Amino acid sequence: MGTPEKNQENLMRLDEIPLLGLLAKKVDKMVGQLGLYEAARELVRESATKLEVKNQTSETQDILRNKPAVVVYNHPYDAEPAALIASLPPRADISLVTTETLLGLGNNLAKYFLPIYYTEQSKIKKEAERFFKIPEILRVRFSPVLNEFEKAKKNWQTLKLAAQRVINGSLVGIAPEGSWGKEKKWFTGIGHLLKEISSGTDAYFVRVYIKGTSDLDILRLFHLTGTVLPKIEVVFDTPKKIADLLQGNPSAKEITNHEEASYKSWVTSIERRTL
Repeated sequence: MGTPEKNQENLMRLDEIPLLGLLAKKVDKMVGQLGLYEAARELVRESATKLEVKNQTSETQDILRNKPAVVVYNHPYDAEPAALIASLPPRADISLVTTETLLGLGNNLAKYFLPIYYTEQSKIKKEAERFFKIPEILRVRFSPVLNEFEKAKKNWQTLKLAAQRVINGSLVGIAPEGSWGKEKKWFTGIGHLLKEISSGTDAYFVRVYIKGTSDLDILRLFHLTGTVLPKIEVVFDTPKKIADLLQGNPSAKEITNHEEASYKSWVTSIERRTL
């Protein structure tokens, strides 16, 4: 699996941040030894996180294990990617579309990440300060802010690579709201990704909703902390053929708007059932 192109000199190195750096190196080493899927499962076991997987039928499991697929999920906090991966059937060819800053977690992790350049420097710094709340964070090198043309060019390259991996039979996960997205509008990248895959492939679109995560998720990197943190629920929807979503040749924006409205309506129905 190829590593996305990146500028190592300018890359924000999250593994250089005090405390976070130690945790990042631990996780990156684990991924290098076990692979992304088994590393996520091991993190859940080590932390004793209570993980409940819902509505993953045998048919859905077969698709998630063997078929090319795009999995969309919500990502308001930190733990959702690991929870998603750990809830999947065993699979080695998993990639995640994510913010480019996460490439700085380590080289082993970076092999599984497809970077999107939508976060400005000021926002990166704000998020880092919010999560880690330590003055040393100010010493970390941050990636330079790219202009809109540079970001668009890199993002298009990422989406084409993501689409090619799905066409080749892999599973790609994407949070259309972006990392740490809380009730924001979906980026049109999901629409471009689906159109790039084309209607001629036997690929699936799978919706996932993750509940129970919070600002305390970083604590799940420590042993047994999951015993005192909320249970995480990972709810799967019935997979759809991507070809069916592309009938009528809709634009990327039309695909995005339709799937966003449908996803949020589905989430609302789940929340109503739990009341």
